[in-house]
Formats: sequence, structure tokens, C-alpha cells
Amino acid sequence: MNQEELTALIVIKVENLGIDYRTFEYDNQRAWIDTRLCIGGYNPNTATPFDHAHEYMHAYHKDNRRLGECDTLSPAEKRANKEAILMLWDWFIQNGGNFDDITQFCEITGCQYEATQRLIKSMCCDTTTKNFRECAIDYISRFDIRVLGHGLVEGGVEHRHLGHIVAQDGPAGLDADDVGRIMQRRQGGAVLHR
Repeated sequence: MNQEELTALIVIKVENLGIDYRTFEYDNQRAWIDTRLCIGGYNPNTATPFDHAHEYMHAYHKDNRRLGECDTLSPAEKRANKEAILMLWDWFIQNGGNFDDITQFCEITGCQYEATQRLIKSMCCDTTTKNFRECAIDYISRFDIRVLGHGLVEGGVEHRHLGHIVAQDGPAGLDADDVGRIMQRRQGGAVLHR
């Protein structure tokens, strides 16, 4: 798949969520979505497939709150970045890409190389014998995860008395790095390793 094909595919996915997603030549933004008004737009000259996938993730999760003018470190932004990379990576693998082609993947999609490499490599140690889906299942199965009401996720941390953190932050609030930092604080300097 090339950039145009990926863009067309993601735009259709966005529109299928009920978002009126239109082209417009913005000076300061490549893509945006307002889930409350069900509208969005993108600059066809600058928006990458990653930008569209990122905005799709916001629409999919119905993110409707910004933490400020520059909220790049908010839980919703972190989740949208990770899930956009994973969605695009899955399509890349399905279309003949492989784990040795991360640079090519980033060039096609516009994903940031360092974040992509860190995320993809953290998911699967033995990439020679498993496809992406198998790697994702293997990665997720390492954790004891239960879904609570309203989409809250409780992992294998309750015996460490961390359940209140999951309830506060919700499903987008924790990632592996966050859990590692929490575990480090709660156990007086001990570091969580896989």
C-alpha cells in the first residue's frame, strides 16, 4: 500500500464512525477531529497516514477533552499514537511487510521511527516465527487483564494495591511504562521487569 491508498482507507474508517472529515488547507494543522460535533478536517498536502490514524483513534474512543493547548503527553494522546502505529503496522504486515522493514514502514506512514521501533520490538521478541497477531496475543497474554464495567481495565496489579490507579486513570491512563514507574514508587525503588 502507498500513502494515498492508506489515507483513503483511513478516511473511510473515520467517516464510518459518523465524522464529517473533509479536506481543507490549514496553515497550522495537518489533521483534527472534534468528536462532540462529529466533524474533522485535514490538509491533503501535509497530513500523513499516521495523522489520519491518530485522529481515527480519537474518534473511535470518543475523546472529547484536551488538557491544554499542547497536550501531547495526555493519556488520550499517548493511546492514540500507540494504537495508530499498531493499526498501520497490522496493515503493513498483512500486505507483505516484515519486522526488518520498520524504516520503510515509517517512510510510508509518517510514523515516528523511534516510537515505532520501541513499540513494535517491545511486543514481540521472536519475530522470525510469529506474525503480528500472534505477537500481539503473546504480548497481551503476559498480563492478567480483566475488563470491568464502563471499559475500565484492571490488570494483575491488585495484589500490589494499585487498583485505585487503574480506576482513576481509566483504560487509556496506563501503559507498560506507567505501570513500571508506579511499581517502582510503590516498592521503594524496585523496578518492574518482564
